[in-house]
Amino acid sequence: MTTLEASIKFVSKAIDLHDFKHALKPLTVGVSGPQGSGKTYLASHLTQTLRDNYPKLRFIQFSVDDFYLKRSEQEKVTQEAAQDDNKLLFGRGLPGTHDLSLLQSVLHRICNNYKNDWVPVTIPFYDKSAFGGLGDRSSTEGCTLNEPVDVVICEGWFNGFMPLDQNLLSIRYFTSPVDSILQRHRLYQLQDINLRLSKYSSIWEMFTHFVILQTDTVENVYKWRIEQEHALIALKGQGMCDEEKAFSSPPGSHIENDMTTETELTADEIALYDRQIRLWGMATQLRLRSTKILVINLGAVGTECVKNLVLGGLNSIEILDSSVVKEEDFTAQFFLPNDLSIVGQLKLPLVVDNIKELNTKVDLSINTTHLDDALSNPNYFKKFDFVVATEISKPQIFRLNEITRKLNIPLHVSGMHGYFGYIIADLIQHTSYNEYNKSSKPRKVNVEMARNKKITAVKPDREKHVDVVTVEDVFSPLEHVFRSQEIAKYASQRELRRCSVLPIIFALFDISRPSKPSDEVDIDLLTEKVKETYRTLNLPLSSFSEDDIKKLSQQAFAEFSPTAAVLGGTLAQEVIRFLSKNNTPMNNVIILDATKAVMPIYSM
Repeated sequence: MTTLEASIKFVSKAIDLHDFKHALKPLTVGVSGPQGSGKTYLASHLTQTLRDNYPKLRFIQFSVDDFYLKRSEQEKVTQEAAQDDNKLLFGRGLPGTHDLSLLQSVLHRICNNYKNDWVPVTIPFYDKSAFGGLGDRSSTEGCTLNEPVDVVICEGWFNGFMPLDQNLLSIRYFTSPVDSILQRHRLYQLQDINLRLSKYSSIWEMFTHFVILQTDTVENVYKWRIEQEHALIALKGQGMCDEEKAFSSPPGSHIENDMTTETELTADEIALYDRQIRLWGMATQLRLRSTKILVINLGAVGTECVKNLVLGGLNSIEILDSSVVKEEDFTAQFFLPNDLSIVGQLKLPLVVDNIKELNTKVDLSINTTHLDDALSNPNYFKKFDFVVATEISKPQIFRLNEITRKLNIPLHVSGMHGYFGYIIADLIQHTSYNEYNKSSKPRKVNVEMARNKKITAVKPDREKHVDVVTVEDVFSPLEHVFRSQEIAKYASQRELRRCSVLPIIFALFDISRPSKPSDEVDIDLLTEKVKETYRTLNLPLSSFSEDDIKKLSQQAFAEFSPTAAVLGGTLAQEVIRFLSKNNTPMNNVIILDATKAVMPIYSM
C-alpha cells in the first residue's frame, strides 16, 4: 500500500465516523512531513480523491506555509536572531516565522463558524519564489471561502509537533553523540526554537487528525529541498540557491557550509591536544571544541579557571568583569602586566593578549559591563553553554541562578578566603556514564548512590569487564542551598563534627568586604552571623569552631595563589567532567580547607 493509499484509507475512515449533520466543527486533518518529502503532493491528491469519493462534502486544502510572515516582518526576526547568533531563524521555515495570529484567526473562523453565521474567510498565498527565493506573502493572490467547509486539509512540515520540556531538551542535547545533528547547534538556539514551538500548541488543538510522513534520515531533507527549489526555479525563473537553503531547513536538518569545524578536529588540533585526548578521549575534546563558556570576574580563582579552560581547548570563552586593577591584584592574577602604572585601569583590556597567547585556537572575548547590568538583561546569557561565576554576592548568585535555570544553563559559583574556598554547583539535571569494576552483587537500577544521585541503568561491557552505570544527578537551586537542612539529615556524626568551615563561609556572604585588603572582618560580627547560619542549616553546635572563625576573619576575601590554583583547577575539571559525561559531577557544594588539606563535598 502506498503512502497516498494509506492516507486515503485513514482519512476516509475518519470522514465516515464524523457526524457532519450534528457536528459543530468540520473535520480538520493536518498533513506533516519533512521538506521535500511529498506532503504537498499527498495533500493535493488526497483532497482530490476525497472530493471524488464524497461529492456532497465541501473540502479546502491549504498550507501552513501560506501564513509565513511578510518579508519585512521576517527581516526583523532575522535581525533579532543575528543579535543572538541564531542562524536557525535566518529566513522562513522554523517555528517563529509564521503569522500565528492570522493562522489562528483563519482556523478559528473556519472551525467555530461551521454551523453559525458564516463570514467569508480569506486564506493567504505565500509566493516562495519572490525576492530571489526568500519569499513574501502575496498581496493579490489568495483563496476566499464564501461558505462553510466540511473537511479541512492543511499541510506543513511540523504540523502537530509539540515542544519538549526544557529540562528534557537539555538532557537530550548533552547526552547526544558529538557528531549528531543536535550538536550542530548551540543549546540556547534549540531552546529558542523549542520555546517558539510552544506557541503553536493552541493551533494544533484545532486539528482532529494528523497524517505524518517520516524519513529514514533527516539528511534526505536537504537533498529533497534542493530538488524542490530547482523545480521552482525552472517553473518561475527564481528561487533559492543551494547555499541559501541551508538556512531554511527544519530543526535537525540544518546544514551549515563548513561543518568540519563543528564536528571534527584538524590535524593541528589533534597534535596540540594529544595528551588530553588520550586522557579524556576524542568525544570530550569535540564537546570542548563546540562549547561556549562565560566566566564572570577575573580575580585569582577566575584567572586559574580561565587558564585551564583555555589550555583545555574550549571553542569560546567570554569574560565578564567591570573591575579596575588594584595593587593587591598583582599577588595572584598572573595575566596582569607587571606594571604598577596600570592600577586604576580597566582590567580586561590589559590581560586579553596574555590569555590569547596560551591558545590562539580559542575564541576569546571580553565584556566590561557591570554584572548587575548584565543580570538585568537575561537574553545576554542565552548564547552560553556554561557559566562560571567567581567572587559575586549572594543577591547576584540568586539572580544569576534564576536566569541560568530558566535558560537551562549549568552554573558554577566559586570564591576564596585565603586558605579557604568554595564551589557551589547547579547543573540542574545531569546524566553521566560511569565505568565500575564488576561487583559480586548485581547493581540495582533506580537506587540512590547518594542524595540526588540515582542509578538509572546498568549495562555490562564484556570487553572491558566493567559495568557502564548511568547515573542521574538532580541539583537544587542555589537559593535553596543557602538554607538547606539536608546535611543534618544525612551526614554522620563524624561528618557533622568536621563541618565547621561551611557555615563560616556561608556567613561571610552576609558580611561586607572590608575597604582595605589588610583589614580583618569583625570577629564578633562574624561569630554572630555564623550562629545564625547554624540555626538556618540546623547544624549541631558540636562542629562550632572559634579557631576556624578566627582564621577566616583574618583571611576573609583575601586572594592566595595556591588556594586559587586548587579552586580554579577543580572548576575547570568539573566543567570538563560535565561535558565528558564520563563521571558523575560533584553535587553540589565543595568546601576547601587548605589548612587541613581537605575538600569535602556536601549535598544540599
